[in-house]
Amino acid sequence: MQAPATALDGWGSLRGQAVVLEFWATWCDDCVAAIPHLNGLAERLQGRPVRFIFITNEDPAVVKKFLKTHPLRGWIGLDADSSAFAAFGVRGIPHTVVLDPEGRVAGQTYPELLTPGMLEAVLNRPLAR
Repeated sequence: MQAPATALDGWGSLRGQAVVLEFWATWCDDCVAAIPHLNGLAERLQGRPVRFIFITNEDPAVVKKFLKTHPLRGWIGLDADSSAFAAFGVRGIPHTVVLDPEGRVAGQTYPELLTPGMLEAVLNRPLAR
């Protein structure tokens, strides 16, 4: 359910990738409805440097049970203290934050509005010097 332990060394393991942070919950109908779209994006962008991370502040047992019937194509981030929600100013879900390959916020949107073209544009931005 979580990222591999070797990938959890902070931003360093994600540098060079566009990162989609999807803030969601199992009880959120709109979040659940967005899963096929987000999974489709992950499949379409497979092989590209894009990482999907689904962040929830729910109990791990609830999330684990949910994932048995609703697989997500990405890492699951368990945010027990809601610090990630606070850090990105998330006030409602679903909420999508896209980070560029240098870890800067490139945009915020709703999951159904996220497109492959938007992610390609983030990947093709010139790197800061």
